[in-house]
Amino acid sequence: MTTVFLIILGAIAIAPAIYFFSFNNLALNNYKEFIERFGHNLEENEVTTEDGYILNLWHLIPNFSVNPEKVIFLQPGFTATGITYFCLKKKSLAYLLQEKGYDVWIGNNRGSKFSSKHISKNPKDKNGDFWEFSLDEFVKYDITAEINFIKKRTGAKKVHFVGYSEGTTLLLMLYMDNPQFVESSINKFISIATVPNLSSIPLSISESIDKICDYLEIAEPFTKAFQVSDSIRTTLVKSVKSNPKYFVKKFKEDGSITNKTDSEAIAHFLSHYPTDTSIYHLYQWEKIQEEKKLVHYNVHSKEKDKFREYDLNVLKNWKIKAFITRSKCDSFSPYNEVTEFYNNIKNKSLITFFDSDYAHLDYGLAKSAYKDIYIPIVNYLDEK
Repeated sequence: MTTVFLIILGAIAIAPAIYFFSFNNLALNNYKEFIERFGHNLEENEVTTEDGYILNLWHLIPNFSVNPEKVIFLQPGFTATGITYFCLKKKSLAYLLQEKGYDVWIGNNRGSKFSSKHISKNPKDKNGDFWEFSLDEFVKYDITAEINFIKKRTGAKKVHFVGYSEGTTLLLMLYMDNPQFVESSINKFISIATVPNLSSIPLSISESIDKICDYLEIAEPFTKAFQVSDSIRTTLVKSVKSNPKYFVKKFKEDGSITNKTDSEAIAHFLSHYPTDTSIYHLYQWEKIQEEKKLVHYNVHSKEKDKFREYDLNVLKNWKIKAFITRSKCDSFSPYNEVTEFYNNIKNKSLITFFDSDYAHLDYGLAKSAYKDIYIPIVNYLDEK
């Protein structure tokens, strides 16, 4: 994934010279039609957080009577959108879940292309207070608001939670900050491409993160937002289509994919990746990498109070059933790191480890994920 950022940063540097290509990419040009192309109807809901951000919560409208025990929320990963769960055409996870009788809801974090509204703050002011947020706000406000909205709409006492990559981190952070909310609101936790921290990532990825943040520090006096223009995004997706072997090779070198993922899925993914976000969101991950543990990033605090550590001791009393993917092929989520993290939990019977040979983006982009990953997830969810 860091390869994507470095390619985009290079594109931004020469943006005036980039030609705006016009081509047919449904995911990029009409996301609603892209999602509904296989007969699943998309409902968009505006959810207002306690601090005034207006989120676009997606809902696949069920054509069946909803079982309140089969309501499920899907949280995207780092700088990703709900498109993550629709990149594999008919074999996408969101479609499978609905076809198996689940009421499917998909989140989009504040600042993203689909959640760029506020009751008073102006997102067009790139150096304004709209962009003063980090992972902490996703945890404290966004996820809680979305889950409360879903529970109210469906009448469900609890919902299942699917997290992908950073989406898994957010649930862990929320549990450590507010275990009462999680235990009262979440049924089963499905953790895909689990990221408990960045303590064991390869040096190449670490150096790439540093380069990205070095660029942002130069830009910070002018903008608090990290954004990718439509022209750059269009050019990038067209480049994948015109030179697929090159991009597949670069993603493999980055450790993001294996031979399981092809260029078509990559193009769908890049149609909205990376989405707009705050530079403080990226800074927080750099700090997590430096500290080798999960830390808060309070945008408004003084330096000594800014990086308060999350309390891992809270996780020892974890009380939710969890399906945890792990793989020795995932550079962003090392196998041993995931195992050691969850070994902190006292009640080991709550944790089901699911081993694969998938790289980080394979879970959402490999066609074989339907059979290898998604069917086992549904089977686990269906267990009593």
